[in-house]
Order: sequence, then structure tokens, then C-alpha cells
Amino acid sequence: MDLIVKLTGSITESNFPEYKDELLQKISEINTDLQTDDDFFIAEESVKSCKAAEDAIDAAREAALDQTKDIRELFEAMTEVSEKLRDTRLDLSRKIKTRKEELKNEAIKNGVNTLKEKIKECNADPFATTRFVVDSDVFRNLVKGKRKLDSIKKAISKEVFRQLEVFSLYAKAIAVNRETISAFKQDYSTLFYDEDKLLVMGADELANVISSRVNRYKAEEEARKLREEKEAAEKKQAEAETEQLQEQEAPPVEVKVPQKSFVDPAYEVLPESTVSGFVMTVVMSCTDDMAREIAKTVHSALSGYGDSIESVNLKRR
Repeated sequence: MDLIVKLTGSITESNFPEYKDELLQKISEINTDLQTDDDFFIAEESVKSCKAAEDAIDAAREAALDQTKDIRELFEAMTEVSEKLRDTRLDLSRKIKTRKEELKNEAIKNGVNTLKEKIKECNADPFATTRFVVDSDVFRNLVKGKRKLDSIKKAISKEVFRQLEVFSLYAKAIAVNRETISAFKQDYSTLFYDEDKLLVMGADELANVISSRVNRYKAEEEARKLREEKEAAEKKQAEAETEQLQEQEAPPVEVKVPQKSFVDPAYEVLPESTVSGFVMTVVMSCTDDMAREIAKTVHSALSGYGDSIESVNLKRR
């Protein structure tokens, strides 16, 4: 319905009461519970209709003023409807903006949760699952500028599947790296102190790092063995030189053994009461250790003869 107001000093023709009732009816029928794309489309059209009605009332008011100024009641009614239209339009515009943002955030949140659940269902390496970052900002930037809910949901769904493919490749790469590390870990466990860092490397980079560390480890081990062998040889040589020096400087071993008279075919038999001096000489060819052992044996064997034997000398020929 088009608004008509004609004045000639008094109201001669106006359908504003009917126009008003129709507008107020339409205002009461406007849907403010926005859920679907169709709801938003109708709401946006209603905003445009309210604005057009406001403009029509303002234009009619100006036209009436040009005809006469004696129509206060008409203007008051027009002002009332115009303000109602304005309030409705502004409130609906705010609801459209707010609700759209709410539904967009819900769609983003659902997309993030869906992606996380699907990642858990993959039963991949736990390290890959915990390290893979699900960033809501990726989804937010993806739907920026999109107005329709359907297009927002489709974009988010597509991104979920794209990131699942990315995660699958990420998890496989980590699994391969873990196998590579395990192959060396048994023999070179100390080289993988930063395993978490190594797991996320590219395959070529990881191979280069492992090769470098293993080669350096082997070189260090070889140097350590050579150093230990040299130290052992030097120690052995020093011990041999010390032992030789001690043997050269050692005094003759003197073993006191008790004397006892006995008859030897090589000597004249003397009366028991006669005390004479005797020297017993034993010539041996043996090692130093064996000579010392024989001296100990002689000392032990003659220990029962008292103080008759003055001494037993052991010296090198």
C-alpha cells in the first residue's frame, strides 16, 4: 500500500489510519529469531522495507506541510509510526549482525571440535596427535567475508578434511622418523637426547643430523681408545722400569735361621762340643720370585734350629 496525504488547509483525503494499521501489523510479523539463511534474507528485506516506509512517511509529511500546517494529529501519528519503524529497523539490524556472528562462531567451534575428534580416531603416534596444532584462526580467516551460513559451513567442512590429510602426512612422517631413530638408538642411545626435536625434522635433515652425530661419536670413541691404550702402555712401561730399578737397588735378602750340627760327607766329623763356623752356598738359576720363595722355604725349614745359624744371604750372581 502506498501512503497518500492531500491537504487543503484541512485533511481532505488520507488513508494514513489504514496505512498505519497495515505497517504496525507487518512490524509485529517480522521474525527476529534468526536461524537459517532464509531467515536472514527475509530479515534483511524487512530492514529495507522499514527504511522505505520511513522515507515514505517523511516524504508525505513534507508534502503535507507544503499544503497546510493545520494537521497536528496526522503528523503526530506519522511521527509515532516513523519512530516505531526506526526502532524496529535498528533492533533488527543489531540482531542480524549479532546472530550472524554467533552462528559463525558456533560453526567454527564445531569445525575445530570435529577435526580434533577425527584426529583422535586416527590412532596415530601419540606424539603426532599432541603436537599437531588445530588453530581456530585458520577457520576464522577462511570464512571471513562470507555472508551465507551454508557457504560458511561448507568452507569449514572442506577445511576439516584438508587438515585431516595434512595431519595424516604429518603423522606418517613422524612414524618414519621414529623408526629411523630406533634403528640407531640401540647402539647410540646417548646421541638422541633431543628426540622430540628430531621427530619433527624432514627425513633428509634427520638423516644428515644422525650421520653427523654418529661419525663424531665414532671418532671420539676411537680417540678415547687410543688415549687409553697409550696411557696403559705408558703405565706398564713405568711399572716395569720401577720394578727393574728396585731390583737393582734392593739389598741382599738376609734370612736368619737357627744352627744345628750335622754331618756332611764333605767335612771332617768333629766332636759335638766343638763349635765352628760354616758357610752353606746354594747356586740356583731361577726367577727373582722363585729365589725369594726358596729363601722363605729355607727359613721356614731351619726355624727349629735355634740361634746357631747366623744368617742366609740371597744375592744375584
